[in-house]
Amino acid sequence: MRHLPLVILAAMLAWPLAGAHACSQADGAGSWSVAAAAPGRTGSAVPLRCRLLVDDQGGFQNGTACLDPQNRRIAASGQLRLRPGSACLFEGYLAVGGLVSQVRQVMLDKSAGLLAGGVAASGRPLPFQGSRRQPARG
Repeated sequence: MRHLPLVILAAMLAWPLAGAHACSQADGAGSWSVAAAAPGRTGSAVPLRCRLLVDDQGGFQNGTACLDPQNRRIAASGQLRLRPGSACLFEGYLAVGGLVSQVRQVMLDKSAGLLAGGVAASGRPLPFQGSRRQPARG
């Protein structure tokens, strides 16, 4: 208990820094190169490389697409929304070729322009990570 004042002081000093790294929905907007995995028709994971075009509200715009392992282009749709009450955690869904994966707990490092987290598809956790290609035009 004698260290409690130091813990309180450290928390007070860190408080302004926590807000400095908070994200807004618009921070997720732009063009993203994403490596993800989706469940295949046989149940095995299929690696995808996607270009996500995300608007200021988190919706994927026309032109969003993924490449399958054979480099075939597949139109994609979905959304990435800032989780209410979180600092920089996004969630939503990614629909590719009729298969929908729930995007969960994707963290945005806005200073580095990186996304990292996972998707849940058919009850299985799969990777989801990406980098910003281009910020949204404002």
